[in-house]
Amino acid sequence: MGLRLRVVAPPRGSHWLRNGLTTFFRQPLAFCVLFLGYLVAASVIGWVPWIGSLLSVATVPLLSLAFMLATRDALAGQPVRLLHLFALRREPPKARRAMLLLCLGFGIAVMLFVEFAVWAGGTELIEAMKPLAKADRTAQDFMAVLNNPVVTRLAHTLSALLALLSVPFWHALALVHWGGQSAGQALFSSTLALWRSKGAFLVYGLGWLGCVVAASLFGGVLVGLLTAALGNPAFALAFGAMVFVALSAAFYVSLWFMFDDSFELDPPAA
Repeated sequence: MGLRLRVVAPPRGSHWLRNGLTTFFRQPLAFCVLFLGYLVAASVIGWVPWIGSLLSVATVPLLSLAFMLATRDALAGQPVRLLHLFALRREPPKARRAMLLLCLGFGIAVMLFVEFAVWAGGTELIEAMKPLAKADRTAQDFMAVLNNPVVTRLAHTLSALLALLSVPFWHALALVHWGGQSAGQALFSSTLALWRSKGAFLVYGLGWLGCVVAASLFGGVLVGLLTAALGNPAFALAFGAMVFVALSAAFYVSLWFMFDDSFELDPPAA
């Protein structure tokens, strides 16, 4: 089977977001558990000596594929399971090699971007991070580092680099899985798809930005009220973490609708 690229109108971006949220609320707990399961697995992989950080970052594209498979199952009335995280082992050898190559390339690129951003920060970054080196560091020290202009500039630079990197990898593993494409073809097709649907992608991105801002404002007010009422910020912080997990899971659910709208799967030959 193959995939044909569709022309997507800008308003479709809102449909991707809405369908993602609707499908998420069909099985919210299951999707949240799937996302948390990935976080735990990535954290464990991160403890591998020498290359743990690289391997942990390299699993991010697999998360997108896992959620796409889980979303398809949810739409078909099937349960969302942690086994979706291990979809790679069920791939044919050729597709598995292409996916592993894509994941490795993504991990290496991210690590190189981080190293470049840190190198660009130079001695200014070292000075800005000094409050965290103290043995008796406090919450004020963390806030001082986060609000430092050098750290802010570094974060913006790294975010821009990662945003550019995400374009070729956005649909890459899905194109290998459903389109049978090679690693190079998948990177090219993903880039072309996002470019042709840039209007819809902008609407989609702005919609998610609005959701994050609204959730942050609402969550901030609720966390403040809970902290004042209970006198203990632990419950409030737990609530904030739950909101983050739910939003992240809903975002990954919406990826399937974007992919399904951007590509048309050719029927198998008789």
